[in-house]
Amino acid sequence: MANMMLDDDAFLASMGTQPHFQFGVVTENESFATNQPHETCSRHTQSSGSTSLSPTTRKRNRGVNKIRWGRGRCEKLNFNRFGQPISPRDNVAKFGRYIAMLARDGGIIPIDSPDWRQIESSKLDRVWSLVQATIDWTNPKAAGKEDKVRAIVETKLHDRFRTWRAKLRKLYYVPFENSEQRKHCNDSRVIQRQWQSLVAYWDKIENKAEEHDGNEPDRVTFFKMTHTRGPKQLPVDDESARMMLAFENLEVEVRERGDEVTTEVRNKIYAEVLGPEKRNQVRGFGLGVGWADVPGIVTEQRGISREVKYLREAYEAQKEATAAAEEKMTRMMHEANEKAEKMKREQEESIQRLRAEQEENLRLAKVQMAEQLKAMLAHVGINIGSFGVSALQSTSTQQQGCGSSHAQISTGFEGGNDKNVQCGPPISSAMMHEDCQSQNTG
Repeated sequence: MANMMLDDDAFLASMGTQPHFQFGVVTENESFATNQPHETCSRHTQSSGSTSLSPTTRKRNRGVNKIRWGRGRCEKLNFNRFGQPISPRDNVAKFGRYIAMLARDGGIIPIDSPDWRQIESSKLDRVWSLVQATIDWTNPKAAGKEDKVRAIVETKLHDRFRTWRAKLRKLYYVPFENSEQRKHCNDSRVIQRQWQSLVAYWDKIENKAEEHDGNEPDRVTFFKMTHTRGPKQLPVDDESARMMLAFENLEVEVRERGDEVTTEVRNKIYAEVLGPEKRNQVRGFGLGVGWADVPGIVTEQRGISREVKYLREAYEAQKEATAAAEEKMTRMMHEANEKAEKMKREQEESIQRLRAEQEENLRLAKVQMAEQLKAMLAHVGINIGSFGVSALQSTSTQQQGCGSSHAQISTGFEGGNDKNVQCGPPISSAMMHEDCQSQNTG
């Protein structure tokens, strides 16, 4: 089977400048699987090959890829325990491109299907029969995983179908949304009747979304708009019904807390049930609509953005910790300075107090010594008058010896100080000598 397919990147690059030529055994209006003409083809599509740029201005592109899978023979593939093809490497790549080509064939899977889950099982059975016929099942290991392989094929087919339809929307619907040109798809592989039905469906979704109070609806409301059918607006399937019930339960919880259910709250509820938006895409809006186009959505932090966020948070935390440490250090230094000043003042006050106490003690000691000396002199019969200094001197010398003491006392009397130093009864030299002897021996 000679099958052809346009590579994804080459397709995007060549859509605006390349004409669509017939290739292989499949004409521009045929299904690759049946080699039969499509049911309807518009004149616009049939004439698209003649409206190309001149050879001098045409941009050179990579062009189309040839499908090299299942050309009249069964290809060998090895599968892992999940049913995913793992080797040979070249065959795995060819097999993936073959699945993508099946997803693009409107003769097998109509592009105007509103939901992949509504595609008839007979169409999926037909796709699987085509795929099954191209694989060599003589290997017992491969044959034992046939059911798992089919599940992987259908999953891959669904992904490629969504990607294919999103590309068509971006190229032929979004740029001409308000023009009649949107009703014609300038791609020879698209069945025009299916395209017009798909455009009508997209128009209905866009108009229905804007009917909500004349404003853009929130994520929960938009989900309900796109996942209900019929006059009673019933959910399209059990999974959609489960999600809508989860939305309602979360809204009830918000109201029970006394909070208002705003658009922002509904967007958060949507993200809590279905998860945040990923890869700069917004679910339900198709390809080409990014995060910036739908304000208020909850997005996922991934890759470098998440790392930068973590680094920024770590930097802010470190910055706050450093500021707190500096503030604590400044406070501790201030407290230490205040404590040192206080200790210095207390030390000076203590020194002054000790000095005053020492001076007071010295004064008291002097007074006490004077009292003791006065009492001692009174004991020996000497009274200190106004000229107490001479008497003190004579008394101090008296303590050095009897002879000298007697001489000093005699001198005092001889100096005419009898009026100031009054003694008791006359004491003879013998009595004074005995008294001195008794003091010395005592």
